[in-house]
Amino acid sequence: MDRIAKLVPAGPKVDLFKAMEEEPELRKLEQGEAPYRKLLTIARSLEGLSRHASTHASGVVISDRPLVDYLPLFKGTNEEVMTQFTMEQIERLGLIKFDFLGLKTLTVIKHALGLIEKTAGRKIDIDKILWMTRPLTSFAVKAKPQACSSLKVRG
Repeated sequence: MDRIAKLVPAGPKVDLFKAMEEEPELRKLEQGEAPYRKLLTIARSLEGLSRHASTHASGVVISDRPLVDYLPLFKGTNEEVMTQFTMEQIERLGLIKFDFLGLKTLTVIKHALGLIEKTAGRKIDIDKILWMTRPLTSFAVKAKPQACSSLKVRG
């Protein structure tokens, strides 16, 4: 494995297909002994898959029907409904994803919490604030309210 990994050129957006074009030794291994062929075949099938899951602070997907009709869903550690689809994959399905909190907004919130603690002497635990008490149905302007769905998005 180490021998193969060292043959893959370094750089952004290098995949095995591109590596095979650039490195003749890799092509030889792929056409050679069975263990190398098998390893490269498996590596190609795994390439591009998510390596880990992460939760966006405020990603919301809006749909005209229940989201389960469009994409796979699961429950997160806090029972939140989630998908591992990226924004691009969600858009290809004809759905809309909004990111309501950007990193800049999160920085402003962190700064505000620090100011509150410094000036008022109160430490606020952001995780204990109840942000939403019901699904975001008010964002559906022309859709039936009960058809809208909200969830946190992974990926």
